[in-house]
Amino acid sequence: MVRFALIGSLFVRCAIGLASPTLVNTAPGLRNYVQSLDIPLDYSPTENFSSVELSVLQDLYNGNDGVNWRWKSDQFGIPWNFSVNANPCIDDWQGIDCTLPPPFDTYHVANLTLPNYGLNGSIPASLGQLYYLEALDLLNNQLSGTVPYTSLNSTSMSVLSLAHNYISGTIPESLGDILPRLAVLELSKNQIYGTFPAELNLTQLEVLDLRDNRITGTIPESLRRRRLRPWLQPAVCPVRD
Repeated sequence: MVRFALIGSLFVRCAIGLASPTLVNTAPGLRNYVQSLDIPLDYSPTENFSSVELSVLQDLYNGNDGVNWRWKSDQFGIPWNFSVNANPCIDDWQGIDCTLPPPFDTYHVANLTLPNYGLNGSIPASLGQLYYLEALDLLNNQLSGTVPYTSLNSTSMSVLSLAHNYISGTIPESLGDILPRLAVLELSKNQIYGTFPAELNLTQLEVLDLRDNRITGTIPESLRRRRLRPWLQPAVCPVRD
């Protein structure tokens, strides 16, 4: 679902996840809304959306059996279509929320949410080229391989939800440096192993769920003392001693 909201004075971004700005408009009225901000619209759809990010989405689609994804008939938006002049924001692609930052000439992916869509493959390292990504939700698919943490370059990412997959690998101690604004980390029911990092500098973390993995060690005291917001209080997973 492509959704936009006015944040601050002149910044357009999606309204989803932990943030709760006023929903200004939905995709059918997008062009009217953007026009009301005096943003030029003399661009073709292909020029309006980042060509690099379109390639990233195609990597994800091609590498995860996209032709067999389970598109939702009850969801706003259309199945992905990489035809000439494709624009995920203007065309209302399912699972894509967009942002239009200054200078208001190019749309970018802000949220990528495809839970239970039948993704079957691995997370491409090129996903790190979604520089404006705030939420990645690929819950309950058939993803394997490791999370390309070091490739993720979005310092604004607040939600990483990959629970109920077949992901392996370890949790890097540098995760807090890679994703400093991470508030939700959901990796339960995967095949993640190793010792939980003794120091994990996730100062914004509010939800931590690592249940049903092969992680050893204990949750650092700095995280145990964290006062979580009541409406986000999780069953913070215990890790095996």
